[in-house]
Order: sequence, then structure tokens, then C-alpha cells
Amino acid sequence: MTQHVLLSVLVVSIAAPSAWAHHKVAGTVHPVDAMVRITEPVTAGGHVLEPGVYEIVVDDEKPQTPEGTPSEAQRTVDILLNGKVVATEIAEMFPWTESSTVGTAGNTGGRTRVERLKEGDFLRIVASDGHARYFIYLPTRTSPQQ
Repeated sequence: MTQHVLLSVLVVSIAAPSAWAHHKVAGTVHPVDAMVRITEPVTAGGHVLEPGVYEIVVDDEKPQTPEGTPSEAQRTVDILLNGKVVATEIAEMFPWTESSTVGTAGNTGGRTRVERLKEGDFLRIVASDGHARYFIYLPTRTSPQQ
């Protein structure tokens, strides 16, 4: 019995080290941890991300406002490639109780999607959990902000 438990722990630790690599605090549970496919180069956290499949991890960490207080309407997001953080961004958070928020259609099923916005200057990643929707805006390489 002990050998089976040890073997299971060994297999899990070898097979999934990247699952814990991004945790800033051991044992932390994230509101959203999802995979997304980005189909064009974008800028995130000052870095160019090439097309590919990325892990998006919404942390419970609240970024500081200009006044130095934690933002209740935003969360920090880590963007990972092959289990390593390649960029950190900010997500706008909309609680499900705010049903009148414009442009935030979605469902509570935990679905994550990538949308190219109308003018093509941004990709919007929309992720959700049972409590809120999280919107991450990434400028494309064709964006005039670049």
C-alpha cells in the first residue's frame, strides 16, 4: 500500500510540475486557470507573445490603484507558456451580480474565449468562474499603441 501511494505521488509530481510552478503562494486556489489559443502576435506585460496555446491564471491578487489602495475591480493575471510565466497582466473583473454591465455577455459555465475586437487593435480574453467574469485586453501587433 505504501509503495502505491509513493509511486502515485512520484508520478503526479513528475507529470504535473508546471501545474504548481505558477503559484505565488503554495496551495493557492485561482478563480480561473484555463488554456487559450492566441492566433496572432500580441503584447502582454510589455512582452510580445507569439501565436500559440497559453495558460491564463487569474490570481486573487488585487493590483494597486494610483492612490495606493487595492483595486476591487481588477485582478492580476499570469500568462504561462510551457508552465513558465511569460507575462503578467491585469484583468477587469465584473461580478455576476452586475448584470447590467455593457459588453460583458457570457455564461457562468467557466468557459474561456478569445475575441478579436471590432477594429482589430486588441484581443480580448474573457474567462469566468461561478462568481465573476474577467476581461483581459491584449494589444495586437497592428495596434497603433505599438
